[in-house]
Amino acid sequence: MDFKTKTIKKDEEGHHLMVKRSIQEEHITIIYIHTPNIEASRYIQQILTDIKGEIDGNTIIVGDFSPTLTSMDRSSRQNINKATEILRDTVAKLDSIDIFRTLH
Repeated sequence: MDFKTKTIKKDEEGHHLMVKRSIQEEHITIIYIHTPNIEASRYIQQILTDIKGEIDGNTIIVGDFSPTLTSMDRSSRQNINKATEILRDTVAKLDSIDIFRTLH
């Protein structure tokens, strides 16, 4: 396979990394986000808003998100909180989906 790295961007703290590559001439963007536990959803919202112009149909966003999107990913005791609402809203505004939950 033909892999070519086009761009690598990261923040100074190492909380997010964006890699633009082409694989067999197909352009993809992979964004990794590791959130601090405090204000995680607002942090994710800020990062994704800042890089919104870099996100397209060939973007994969992965990471360690403290809030969960679905009840399947929470213990039965946990309610939907503000962090979950912010994360859901941000994902919806980016016209994105949780591919794992879509497939499983």
